[in-house]
Amino acid sequence: MTSDLDIAQREEELEQIRLDRMAYEIGVLVAQGEPRDSAIETVRNRYRELDDAPESELIRDDDGFVTHIDDIDMIAPPSQKIQAQAVAIAKEIRPKLE
Repeated sequence: MTSDLDIAQREEELEQIRLDRMAYEIGVLVAQGEPRDSAIETVRNRYRELDDAPESELIRDDDGFVTHIDDIDMIAPPSQKIQAQAVAIAKEIRPKLE
């Protein structure tokens, strides 16, 4: 049986993964030329919209976790150069998202 501690730990892990993804998405936008503050606000707004979406609009995987398709998921992956820049930017921005 899963304990409350296990659930809390898993929720914390998922939140950290979410923040990592947000930081990377911000990094991609910045690497593509968007101003840093604007990129942060864009990504935060995207995740707020996901949080506020009614259950009927959410798509869940087999484990019940929410998956979504948005503009960033529909575009081609960035070049390796942009990816490398995004990773470096994400490392710098990530602590600020806490």
